[in-house]
Amino acid sequence: MEFFTVNEAASLLKPHPETIRIHCKEGRLPGAFKLGGRGPWRIPAGAIEDLGKPPEPHPVLGFAPRNKRSIAQQEAGKRRRRRRGLGLP
Repeated sequence: MEFFTVNEAASLLKPHPETIRIHCKEGRLPGAFKLGGRGPWRIPAGAIEDLGKPPEPHPVLGFAPRNKRSIAQQEAGKRRRRRRGLGLP
């Protein structure tokens, strides 16, 4: 199995290396681990391929949410608009 460092993954996917580190820390790159628990991140090649794919559309919303909180944020926004009397569904 082939593993990449954060800088190698960043050069393949084009985001900043810190963005890749955040993805690793939040578990968005399955199988990523730190060497010895404290060393540099190692990212499996399969996880990098999956991250480069566009996200699947949400079955209810019809589009892919950017993150897990976006659906909750949208619902909260709808509730605020209803309270203000803007009458959205």
